[in-house]
Amino acid sequence: MKAAHVAFACAASLVIAQGSAAAEPGGPALPALVLGVDGGVMHRTLAWNDDLFGMLRPYSLAAAPILGGEIEVYPGAFVTRARPAWLGLVARGEGIVGVSTQRVGHTDALPTHAWAFTASVRGRLPFSRGAAWLDAGAAGRAFTIAAAGITTPDFPSVSYLGPRLAVGGEVLLPAGFVLSAGAGAARWVGTGDLGSAAWFPHVQAWGADLHLRLAWQASFGLGPYLDLAWSRDLAALRPQPGEANVAGGLADDRLAARLGLSWTFRRAPNRDASPSGD
Repeated sequence: MKAAHVAFACAASLVIAQGSAAAEPGGPALPALVLGVDGGVMHRTLAWNDDLFGMLRPYSLAAAPILGGEIEVYPGAFVTRARPAWLGLVARGEGIVGVSTQRVGHTDALPTHAWAFTASVRGRLPFSRGAAWLDAGAAGRAFTIAAAGITTPDFPSVSYLGPRLAVGGEVLLPAGFVLSAGAGAARWVGTGDLGSAAWFPHVQAWGADLHLRLAWQASFGLGPYLDLAWSRDLAALRPQPGEANVAGGLADDRLAARLGLSWTFRRAPNRDASPSGD
């Protein structure tokens, strides 16, 4: 989290230092609304650290189908290219579909669900060949395994939830391609079953995520994109004397590859009446 705060401060300083140049009302129109839908596959692994009694099982999901969607809206960009167009709201949600888990030695298929979301206020700084941005908001990631028949899961479900900071940027490439990347960090204040009395009631958890996207922008607003995303959730389990489970920590990793389609709306370039639009 310290690294995220440093990145947040550096990005804010960059916005202040270059704000005057980037606010030129004659510059290119910024996106006012971006909608996207995608699908792909997700891989998940969870490993325990310092499992003293060897009683905790690791978990691995090879490849699960995943569906997602996202939205970006910048109210100021509907009427101006000046500084009010830099501030907006962004959100993304996704979940796996059609997945079950089977315990060793059991025949019942246990329904398995996973979802993730981010919702943030975004401040962006446009450049001639791209933009940089800073996000502040909330995020969550969950992975649950339910009982089926007479079989119950011998594994805790997790539901991470907490505040998140992120930085990112994009660069315009030749032939209408756009390369973007970002990184985020979260402090989880909720962990679901993992933090229950049956597992590790004193747990503390954090999350980090990275993503890389290659997109193509068409003149009519529609364009495909390819996403690679990775997240890791780390937990200090902090077991106390007398508790049933004893382990030092866990690492929960997810890797996803997605192919999607986005639509971008930009305001008409002639609607700024004068250079005093900001």
